[in-house]
Amino acid sequence: MCLQDYNDEEKFSQDDLYILIYSNQVAIALQRRIMLDNLITARRRLKRQHRQNRFHVTMSHEIRTR
Repeated sequence: MCLQDYNDEEKFSQDDLYILIYSNQVAIALQRRIMLDNLITARRRLKRQHRQNRFHVTMSHEIRTR
């Protein structure tokens, strides 16, 4: 995010600068949360696939050995 006024260099105050800094920190926190949610979802999917694969391997072994 960027604020700029070509006509008045003093257009924005220190409060405006503070808000910009704060909004940048919020954006970074949101990006990190989204990445964490994606990792959690991927890990759950992998665990589910692993359980399904383990089940198929076990069943295949049982069928072959009986």
